[in-house]
Amino acid sequence: MKEQLMNEALEHYDTLFRRVLAKENIFVQNSEYDDCLQEMRFNLIELLHDYRDLEIFKEDYNNSYL
Repeated sequence: MKEQLMNEALEHYDTLFRRVLAKENIFVQNSEYDDCLQEMRFNLIELLHDYRDLEIFKEDYNNSYL
């Protein structure tokens, strides 16, 4: 269950991560792009450890204001 939750969350927040990188002028051609993207994914996974349901996580970490 946890693995499925993490995969769903990573898929859901992937666009947000890429928008954040673009706003910081870190694009695919940048040598640090993959490292930054991986770091954001890792931080998301750490945050998910306390949650059993993705919907509750989405309520607590809503990205609609971005």
